[in-house]
Amino acid sequence: MELPAVLAHEANGDDCEAWVTESRTFDLALVRTRYRQFYGPGPGRVALHIEGVSEGHLVYEFTA
Repeated sequence: MELPAVLAHEANGDDCEAWVTESRTFDLALVRTRYRQFYGPGPGRVALHIEGVSEGHLVYEFTA
C-alpha cells in the first residue's frame, strides 16, 4: 500500500534555512487502522511518500 504525504513547516515569514537537529515522532495508528479496513487484520507494510525525503519514501511496518 502506498500513501502520499506532505510534511510541512509553517515558518511564519522566517526565511531561515537552519539545519534540522530535532527528531519528531508521529502517531501512525490511523494509517494502521485504515490499512486493516482494506486488507484485514495482521501485519502490514505501508510506503509513505514524503516530499523532500532524500530516499524517496519511508516504510511503516507493523505487526499483528
